[in-house]
Amino acid sequence: MSISYIVLAVLATALALYVLTLAYRIHYNVSSGHHYRDQLLSRLSSLRLNTMLDALGIDKNRYAYTQSILDIDKQMKACTQCHSKAVCDSQLSHGAVDADEITFCDNQAVLRQLIEQQHTRTSGN
Repeated sequence: MSISYIVLAVLATALALYVLTLAYRIHYNVSSGHHYRDQLLSRLSSLRLNTMLDALGIDKNRYAYTQSILDIDKQMKACTQCHSKAVCDSQLSHGAVDADEITFCDNQAVLRQLIEQQHTRTSGN
């Protein structure tokens, strides 16, 4: 057995280990991301933003997986620190809310964008 076959076997083994490690890390990161987003949805459930998403007909799972985690945190913070809670509660008490009626909401631009994206997806199918 020549030295080139030994080197080739070592390189092939190293490559296989690298590929297996990479696959494991990708799987771990995806699983961690799912777990973190589930926790994020759990935190979201206690906020008015959760009710607003329902009232606007926005799918919360799609919301959680299409928005970046930093953006969701920012939107949740804006909702928590909102100065229009009375207006928001009044609008949400009616059930379904029209996107044109949420001018008071600090997350209005994002919510309208989500509605448009969701409408585009459903009309494109």
